[in-house]
Amino acid sequence: MLVATSAGSGRGFGGSSQPAYGYDFDTFAADLNTLLAKLDLTDVTLVGHSMGTGEVTRYLGAYGSARVARACWCPRSRRSCCKTDDNPEGLPGSLFDGFVQAAKADGPAWMKGFLDNFYNMDVLGGTLVSDQAFQASWNIATAASATAAVACIPTWETDFRPGDRLTLVLRQRTGARGCRQRRGRPVRSPCPCISTHHPVT
Repeated sequence: MLVATSAGSGRGFGGSSQPAYGYDFDTFAADLNTLLAKLDLTDVTLVGHSMGTGEVTRYLGAYGSARVARACWCPRSRRSCCKTDDNPEGLPGSLFDGFVQAAKADGPAWMKGFLDNFYNMDVLGGTLVSDQAFQASWNIATAASATAAVACIPTWETDFRPGDRLTLVLRQRTGARGCRQRRGRPVRSPCPCISTHHPVT
C-alpha cells in the first residue's frame, strides 16, 4: 500500500506566506481546510504536533471528518494551558503576557529560550539533542515572520476542553516544559471520526 505523507508549514512559518494577520486557530483550520480541498485529499490521517494539535482540533470541530479517517495529537493535547478553577495545573495568564513582551523585545533571544525549554537542553543537550540539531531548529524558528512569532503566543491560551469524544494522544516520555498533561491521558475533543483508542506512551 502506498502512503503519501506531507508536512505542511502554517502561515508565517517555513515556506508559507507571511501575512500580517490570521494567527488564530480559526484561520489555521481554514487554511488546512483550503489545502485539503485544493488537493482533494480524502481518508486523511491528521497528525498535529505542538500548536498543530490545536489546528487539528479546531479543523475537526469546524469542518467535520468527511476527509479525515483518523487523527493524532503528538506530543501533547491542546486542552487548556491556562490556570483556572477547574484546571489548577495550568499556567497563569501573566506568563503568556511575559512571553509576548519577550518575543517583541528580542525575537531571536526569545526563540533560543523557548527552544531551550522545548528540548529540555539542560538535560538532553549534547546527548539526545545535539548542538547542531538545536541550531538547525533555531535557524528555522528565526526565519518565521516576526509578526507570527508574537501573534501566535496568545493562541496557547485557547481552551479546547469542551467536547465529548475520545481521541488518541501520543505522549513523549520526556515532555517539553510548560503546558502538558499526564502522559497517556485520553483527551476529549470534538472529533466525530475518531473511535476510542488506548493511549500510547
